[in-house]
Amino acid sequence: SWEKAYQYLKLSGDKTLRTHSRWEVFRFYREALEALRKLPESEENKRREVDVRLSLMGPMMSLAFPEDSLEILQEGERLSRELGDARSLARFRGGFGNYYTTQGDRSRAREYLEDAFQAADKVQDLDLMASLGYQICTMYWGQGDYQKLAEVAPRVIALLESTQRESQFFGLSSRPYSILVSSYGLALAGIGKFPEGQAQCEKAIRFSTKLNDSGDIAYAECMYSFLCVYQGDGKRAIEHAEQAITDADPLQAAAALFIAWHCLGFGHYLLGDYENALKYMEKSREIGRDLGMPDVSIFLANLCGVYIELGDLENARSCAEKALELAQKEQNKYSEGLSSMRLGLTLVMQDKSRLAEAEGYILRGMK
Repeated sequence: SWEKAYQYLKLSGDKTLRTHSRWEVFRFYREALEALRKLPESEENKRREVDVRLSLMGPMMSLAFPEDSLEILQEGERLSRELGDARSLARFRGGFGNYYTTQGDRSRAREYLEDAFQAADKVQDLDLMASLGYQICTMYWGQGDYQKLAEVAPRVIALLESTQRESQFFGLSSRPYSILVSSYGLALAGIGKFPEGQAQCEKAIRFSTKLNDSGDIAYAECMYSFLCVYQGDGKRAIEHAEQAITDADPLQAAAALFIAWHCLGFGHYLLGDYENALKYMEKSREIGRDLGMPDVSIFLANLCGVYIELGDLENARSCAEKALELAQKEQNKYSEGLSSMRLGLTLVMQDKSRLAEAEGYILRGMK
């Protein structure tokens, strides 16, 4: 019967969630949803449908929202409104925020996530704050807003530690605690507090290693690699990026690999190995395309720097122009400044008669 099929598939998804087979989790929950929709319409079945759609959010986030993820969120939001389920509605709004983050629509993402997080914070709903805190900090990282990330992350971390719920998943495929700690480490580095940031990244790696969670270890290693990039330490950036690539399962942690390959390329860039820098950054870009993700402005701005060093000014200018456009859309001020300066540099290197125009871009980037 469809009832038995639903029960089997839902339980299979719950069980597989703990083994970190994201695509398997997605498939089981997706099929459970289809079985559930074959049953007679009732309030109970609508609530079960909301529950399955919420369960799908974790694997969808890990897989960069594949297939019909947006429709899954939209129907979940509609059902939550119909049922008057404010808590589930807040979680779906958080899901929308994360979806729009992966699509590069940072303004819309921020609106959804901050609205949902404020609602959870107001009533001190720890379960919601944990899952939404994970999502909102991912969004702040994407915008380069390290100040806000450094404000929000430690609040949620402290709540998880005080209630001893660090190892819980809160309906996600990754433990929010580990992601928040490593993201907090990068945020501290982003505001110039490198020793403190390094301590947080190491704390996240120790925590995830103790639980033998390869996906969370990979993410923490990515954040540590980025921290080393900010320090200008190419050798250590490479070491941590390579460790992330080793730990990350291509089928389960593709988003971590997207970051790790770029960091590996940037590490080689810092060491003056521009050919390998190009190879690894393009590998990252290829993974992003396979995931259906748009280009990320800061990654393109970094790639522009590689092309400049290789003397490929046409590709350098193309990357800088697109990076600047994306940075403005993402509302990423750091990336916008870097992209603008690199565009100005590329223009004057290509054509010295465009010096005045190039200076304009460089000066705007320095503001």
